[in-house]
Amino acid sequence: MLIAGLSALFNTRPAPAEPLKAIIQHSSEVKPVSPRLRAGSQFNQEDLPRQFTKSKWFKIPRWMAGEWRRQAVYIRKNGVLQQSQKDIRQHRYGFQTDQEGNVWHWVRTPHRTVSEQTRTISYFLIRDEELVASAPDKVSIKITWTTWVVNKHTGIIDSVIQGVQVDTYRPKGEGALQADSHVANYNQDGKLLVKQDWCWQDDLMVYYEPVDNYEGVDVKLLFSDFLRSHNLAKLLP
Repeated sequence: MLIAGLSALFNTRPAPAEPLKAIIQHSSEVKPVSPRLRAGSQFNQEDLPRQFTKSKWFKIPRWMAGEWRRQAVYIRKNGVLQQSQKDIRQHRYGFQTDQEGNVWHWVRTPHRTVSEQTRTISYFLIRDEELVASAPDKVSIKITWTTWVVNKHTGIIDSVIQGVQVDTYRPKGEGALQADSHVANYNQDGKLLVKQDWCWQDDLMVYYEPVDNYEGVDVKLLFSDFLRSHNLAKLLP
């Protein structure tokens, strides 16, 4: 029944993820977590990397631009959907349009998200986000992140998980994206724990328009500075 329900949700069976794997070479280990931020330590937000110290831009196809919302993610094993979990997220792709009509996405990292559970608080930190492959019909983005789960009453770190994932997006009809993700999880020592394939559908919530100011930041000025610093002044909007 689960597989039938998932197929109905996506209208058509998701394509196999083998092309995605071809561009992914997850390492067997990553950098260990700082001693002050390991399980068993007293958590202090000041020990986390300072937010928004890095800014970058990369081009995306126009079909990817806009504000998107997903409802759930699905585990895929050997090309077959296995199970799902609720995961509601909204994300924007595309912030500025250049003189030639190309859409550019803006990334600020590190970026922190805090969520509260019954007994714990989770701190999810996106450390980096970068474009790894782009074609007219698909875009692959690599995201590096760390999550700390902290006991709400003691302030002690219960667990730490690190992750590197490559999300590949494809257009799926009008107002929808198909996303295939290959995720590698690591422990606080940087040792590989597990690799998994995930997929989901993003639905368009807001059509794309250039954004000159976002959360108090002059995005248009940042974009202009980026173009000039990369000898792309001819693309200034």
